Order: sequence, then structure tokens, then C-alpha cells
Amino acid sequence: LKEINLLNKITLKENLIRQYFSSSDPFYQFIIQEKNKGVPAVNTGNTKGNSPKGSGKDQANSTIDIDFPKGTGSPKDPKVQIPGTIKPTTAKTILLKTGIKPKLFLVIVANTNDISIGNSCVIDKNATFKTFHQIAEYLKIKLVPKLIFGKTYNKKNVDLALKAIVPSVNDIIVFYYSGHGFNKNEDEKSFPDLDLRAKSFQPYGGANALNIEDVFEKIKKKGARLNLVFSDCCNSDPGLASNTITDIATTRGASLGWKMENCEALFMRAEKQSLLMTAAAKGELSAGNTNIGGIFTFNFRESLEKFMGPFYQDITWEEVMSGVKKQTISKASRTLCPQTDNTYKPCAQTPVFKTE
Repeated sequence: LKEINLLNKITLKENLIRQYFSSSDPFYQFIIQEKNKGVPAVNTGNTKGNSPKGSGKDQANSTIDIDFPKGTGSPKDPKVQIPGTIKPTTAKTILLKTGIKPKLFLVIVANTNDISIGNSCVIDKNATFKTFHQIAEYLKIKLVPKLIFGKTYNKKNVDLALKAIVPSVNDIIVFYYSGHGFNKNEDEKSFPDLDLRAKSFQPYGGANALNIEDVFEKIKKKGARLNLVFSDCCNSDPGLASNTITDIATTRGASLGWKMENCEALFMRAEKQSLLMTAAAKGELSAGNTNIGGIFTFNFRESLEKFMGPFYQDITWEEVMSGVKKQTISKASRTLCPQTDNTYKPCAQTPVFKTE
């Protein structure tokens, strides 16, 4: 789809578009826009004269044909483009030299024993490990995992795991946290403290907490080529309760696979990059349930796989993170969160990130 301007005609299953593109997506808007203008012609596949509200079978098998007029979509005259998805031709991404195989250090910290959010953290832990395990397998690079959860969950083990990472200049470090977080109103920090208590009776904060931005700084100093630090936790006053949301219905669109160029653009660039992202802005709670896990983590995986797929090119981490932010805000706004007065209102959750 990203290379639609290089084709004279493209035929797509309508249900495929509905699975992967919402009405706010640039591709969807492009189709509707061009359909309304009459250029290019859009055939919805209703050759039998049935209306768009016909039987489910007819709609599921219908196709959308896009015929580009001469001179508007040929490789020599690429004037027809999908707004927001196709970039001008740029210099090729500079990747690591052939033969260099970096290691991927993966540290996952999840508060799976917590009585209120533990089950959600289990989903986050398992899904995040699976994602990066498959990325390492796809890129044929060595994965060096360290998972801290259950009985091993405490600040001492997190400190030891960070200390044990000794990367080369070409390696990748990923740190992911799922659990409780807090940020006192009087603190000037934008990013949350991680609650790393092993037992509920232990003192809150202090020696049992670690700010995610401090984790970010420690990891950067190790000198790896790519550093990714994520936290799915609340970023609000410790007195506020966690947001355990009602079950969310999710779509079941199948993955179309990954595109090697896109995976390499994210994980194999020669230039150094460090990224820090947390699930909610200061003063906000992070929501999740036992259906999808954390809203932020779920949308991180969805955005990452979307951009690594065949529909995109020349992708960057900034684009992936912007996608995570947009999707999380949207999902949260359509999800009910419990309030202190026992009522339910739409969740407010705005992920925050920075890159260096």
C-alpha cells in the first residue's frame, strides 16, 4: 500500500482494509477522497447490484479496485500519493556493516504477584517477551533475556540485572516494566517512579523505588548502539487507585508478516539512538485488564508490528512511538475506568516519550 503510487492498479480485499485501517487512517481517507472525486475509479465489487449493506458474504468477498489515470500514478510521474504515508525518496538508511551481528539484551520487570494488577502484568510480560524474541529470531541476532517477576520481583534484582548488562558498541538494550508506578505532585519529574516492593508491608518509595528516567540514564551510559526503555505504570499521586478497566473487545486481524527493511530500519541502523517512553503523562493513571493487559503495552505491540509490516517504508522510532501515543489515547478514550465515587468514565491516558 505504501508503494501505491508506483502501481497503475491495485486490488484489495475490502475486509482487509477494514481490519488494518480505521476511518481516521490516511489510507482510508485517501480512498474515500478519491472515490468522492471520481478519480481514480473505485469499484467496491458489488457487481450483482447489491447495496453496501448486503449480505455479510458479499461484503467479505468484495474488493476495491483503484485505477490510476495516465500520468498520475506511474513510476515516472508519481503524483498520486496517500497523504501521511508515502515519503519523498530519501537517502538509503545506513545500516550496520554486513557480518556484524549485535546482541539484544532484554530486561523485563513485571509485578505478576500483585493482587490487583498481577494478572494484567502476566499478559504484558509474556507478550513483550514473545515480541522481542521473534524480532531477534527474525533478524538472526542473539537474544540475552533477563525476566524479573513473581518471587524474584524486587529492587535488588533489578539493580543486579542492569549492572550485569555489558554491551558492545553495536548492541541493543531493551528495558520493559509493567507494574505499579507513582509520581508525587510536588516532584518535578515528568516520568514515574517504579514501585519495586516485594511485599505490601514494605515502605513505599525510597529504597524500594527506582525512577524510570534514572534507569534510562544508567542504560545510556553503557554505550550500546540502541537503547529502548518502556514503563507501563501509573504516573500519578500514590494515593490514587490503579485503573483496572472492564474487558475490551478486540479485533482479530491476522498479521501480514514483517518486512526485513523495516525491521532493519528500527533495530539495525548504524547511528546511535536512545528512546524512553512511559504509559501515561504526569497525573494520569495507566489502565489495563486481564483481556489485553495494559492498554499502552497492547498498543505498543500493535504499532510496532504495524510499522514493521509490508505497508510502510523508511520508518523511524519516532513514527512508531507517535503511533503508540495516538492509539493509546484513542483506546483509552473509548474505555470506561472506575472513579472514586464508584462510577465509570472514559479513561484519560497520554503516553509520553523522548528520544536522544
